[in-house]
Amino acid sequence: MVNSKIPFKGSYSDDGLCYMLEGEKGGRIKVAKEYVEISNGVVYLSEGCTVEVLDRPPAQNVTMLTGRTDKACGGGPTACIGAVEICCGSGKVIHACIGAWGCP
Repeated sequence: MVNSKIPFKGSYSDDGLCYMLEGEKGGRIKVAKEYVEISNGVVYLSEGCTVEVLDRPPAQNVTMLTGRTDKACGGGPTACIGAVEICCGSGKVIHACIGAWGCP
């Protein structure tokens, strides 16, 4: 179920069917346009949508080297890309986060 919008911190490009989003502290994701809203230059992702993680943040920006877990991911690990926390296995967008880390 898609709920609220989460601001993504970083840049974006339009590849036709999807948006490619690059986090300001590293990492890159691909997301269907139906789950993205762009308003006044700010990109918002729909909470609960699914994205494809293409690259994780670089090592120097990783704040949690082993990632973290979240019950929204079935207790599995998460990544923080562009201030958006994402389940590593499913790619589900769960909420905002602070920092940058990739999947273990």
